[in-house]
Amino acid sequence: MKSVCIEKKFHTRQTWGSTLAVSTLPALVIGAVIFQAAGVSSFRAYAVMLEGAVGNWYAFSEVLVKAIPLMFTGLAVALAARMALRSSAAWPSRFSEPV
Repeated sequence: MKSVCIEKKFHTRQTWGSTLAVSTLPALVIGAVIFQAAGVSSFRAYAVMLEGAVGNWYAFSEVLVKAIPLMFTGLAVALAARMALRSSAAWPSRFSEPV
């Protein structure tokens, strides 16, 4: 039987603002370059996408219908990773050994 050892983890302080800027800003810039190369106004294209996603209640509800299962999937993966769960393929060999 393995013993449980509780240790304090030291995390680096990371703010949501920096994470958002590092992930979103390059995506918006690359998208703008692609829109400009296609001859479309990038501001107008982003406005149409935003209006299509949250322009009215029905559009917003459809975004939620598609996003909530993805959020729960991400939560499940993050929880399993946080708990350091490994593949369950090793379980049958552990429990099938004679006592």
